[in-house]
Amino acid sequence: MPAGDARTEIRVDPTGSHTTVPKELAALTAGVRRGQSLRHIVTVHTDRTVQRVRGAADQVVVEVTDDRVDAVAPGRRAATLSSWREIGRTLGPAGGENLLDAVDARLTGSGATVSTGPNEVARALGVTAVGVAGHRPARTAGEVLGGYLADQDDALITGDLTLRRGLGGIHPTRVATRRLRSTLRVFADFVDPARAQAFDAELSWYAGLLGGVRDREVQRARFTAAIAELPEELVLGPVGSRIEQHLLTEQLQQQKTLDKAMNSATGNSRTSSANTGTRWWRPTCYGGSPPAPRPTPMRTVSPTGCSTPGNCAAPRTPDRTRPAGPTICRLDRPASAVVFPGVKRGVTDR
Repeated sequence: MPAGDARTEIRVDPTGSHTTVPKELAALTAGVRRGQSLRHIVTVHTDRTVQRVRGAADQVVVEVTDDRVDAVAPGRRAATLSSWREIGRTLGPAGGENLLDAVDARLTGSGATVSTGPNEVARALGVTAVGVAGHRPARTAGEVLGGYLADQDDALITGDLTLRRGLGGIHPTRVATRRLRSTLRVFADFVDPARAQAFDAELSWYAGLLGGVRDREVQRARFTAAIAELPEELVLGPVGSRIEQHLLTEQLQQQKTLDKAMNSATGNSRTSSANTGTRWWRPTCYGGSPPAPRPTPMRTVSPTGCSTPGNCAAPRTPDRTRPAGPTICRLDRPASAVVFPGVKRGVTDR
């Protein structure tokens, strides 16, 4: 499955027919699928040869795989058969990114070409790669905001998969929920209020479950560090181990609650709602026109502290209404004119 510029591979033992989706795989991808079902689309047979390059300490620096692939993609009238050879490289624990460049250069120098598909399944189906580098940079505020929301949406999906596989991921997933909620609030004028409110409620529920685990993680680390800094004569008895045991027990209970919620029918539905993301968000006007204006709150300007008489504005009350903020239509402004998390501050034209 896609994971930024890379991908995440999930391997499970086959069960039953080769066209039957394994229950374990269906459970692991429940959040990624967002309520959709899995179905068989292609059968891939791979004969793999692995070469590992090791460093001085006998640690793997890079792994090169040589695959001979045969694929069968069922069709309405006839199946499509395809075969090809594919060479991949994976960075090892002791390797650096520069080694991948060196391997790529050696492979291309020997006649290898870049694959036309992002993975074996895509190639078997005839799907060509769409590189991230080929995406044009966002030019309007709406595109930048939409891109930022999409990034957090992707983080939620990645976190869901990581959590279901038991690989952690609590903190980055919780951060994504916070960023989504704060961004939707800051730009409340640019989203459908009803949908944003419902989405925020699901994110809040999800963040609460994640927070129960994450708070104990943080507390354990902080208490351990704080006790370690104390003089030995001030630490009477196994204080550290008692605190650790107490917080760890609570963390495991919170983790159990999170797992139960994510794997239950109701929890799966709610996490799918939380992970539905912001794909419904569009930087367009409501019905082709800006939102209805809201009354401007009463405000006064006090002359207190004025150094020059006559230059201070007298208290006044607005006699008209105006939109309380920029309308959704104004998201066609240059991206540099908008300020929000992750975007370099620019000059606004409010």
